[in-house]
Amino acid sequence: MRKAERHSFILRRAWELAETGQYANWLFVEIALRQEGHHEAPGVLDKESERYLLDVMCERATGKPAWGDKFTHEKIVRIAS
Repeated sequence: MRKAERHSFILRRAWELAETGQYANWLFVEIALRQEGHHEAPGVLDKESERYLLDVMCERATGKPAWGDKFTHEKIVRIAS
């Protein structure tokens, strides 16, 4: 499997994990990926936009803020500007 294919696979797997509701935020998803043997996960999930998306997915799946109430508001304001 080529590098781009591995990265796409890892990103799709991260989305799957986030949607399970078992993880509070992107960091826990990354840890789970590394435990599954995807040691490239930190490099794949290095963009702020990807981490934000995973946080939103985790929040929706768990019904709880990824990093506390202030986190989501601050992230939205920073990304929107």
